[in-house]
Amino acid sequence: MHELTHAADALMRFRACRSTSDHWSKPSALSSGFGFYWFLTFEDNPELHDLATRCAEQLSDLPYDVVTQRGLHLTIDRIGMTSEISLDAVHDIADIVEAMPPVGAFEVHAGWLSGTSGALGLLVNPRNPIDSIVEGVRAAAKLIFPAAISEESTSYPHITIAYANARRDVEDLYHVVESLHRLPPVKVTVNSIDLVKLSRRRGHYSWTSLRRITLPPGNSVEPSA
Repeated sequence: MHELTHAADALMRFRACRSTSDHWSKPSALSSGFGFYWFLTFEDNPELHDLATRCAEQLSDLPYDVVTQRGLHLTIDRIGMTSEISLDAVHDIADIVEAMPPVGAFEVHAGWLSGTSGALGLLVNPRNPIDSIVEGVRAAAKLIFPAAISEESTSYPHITIAYANARRDVEDLYHVVESLHRLPPVKVTVNSIDLVKLSRRRGHYSWTSLRRITLPPGNSVEPSA
């Protein structure tokens, strides 16, 4: 019930934004280079792809750049920019994570579309295993790269499906977002973590996969929807 309350609150926070803003004009370290990140990716999750496609169809005429199925991801953490840390050091961090995985494979639900002024995304519930991954990869990074900056995120774990590319009154968009928010969430199995080299161009993010850490078998606990 707590997660459902949070989802409703997230929808109201989107409405309170008043207007969208251009995500791509927001300052980012990626504007001038590449970064090493930990992601969850979802190439083999057809139910998630179907939900994202249903949302994309309704958003296509609105001021958003919609994420492709290949581009769906959940950002876990940034290790550093390529100007800050070497590829060898990044692989040393990955070796630690691979030797001591922070969690076993798990299931979550994704849905309850909501967003900020700059993007729309599917909330992921429960957040506990995601938080455990964040803590684990950050601890590994600190062992190899003490200067690593742990950026505390104030956002709930989410899978972004569209980035705003222009200013528009939220009230003009809200009825669409609210209807998509009500779509049934889908179950997503997470059995790996991806280390990627990420770049940003106007309209999309792209990455090269460097390592995939397979998570050991976990407890088959049903996530609450």
